Amino acid sequence: MFREDQVLARRGEFKIYNSDGTAGQVANSFCAACGTTLFFTPAEFPGVVGCAGGCFTDAPLGEPAISASDDQRCAWLQLPNGWAMRTSAMAEAGRPR
Repeated sequence: MFREDQVLARRGEFKIYNSDGTAGQVANSFCAACGTTLFFTPAEFPGVVGCAGGCFTDAPLGEPAISASDDQRCAWLQLPNGWAMRTSAMAEAGRPR
């Protein structure tokens, strides 16, 4: 996740799909040509942009620090100790009504 002012460029044509799921209301942006997930903007965090890790071309990404909707991850998938875990209930509780 990055602040909007940290995003230096958005190149190419993309399409937006608005969803309202476990992560709340999110505008999901996809490549118009191939459908690759590019970035998303969560409504509950104005000014924040989440970028798909595969969209970075220069330096590799640092290790993530949080797992969103962690209660919905497959039981066989283990995450490193120290990661913050956000459950669907936490996301639901934080949504404006």
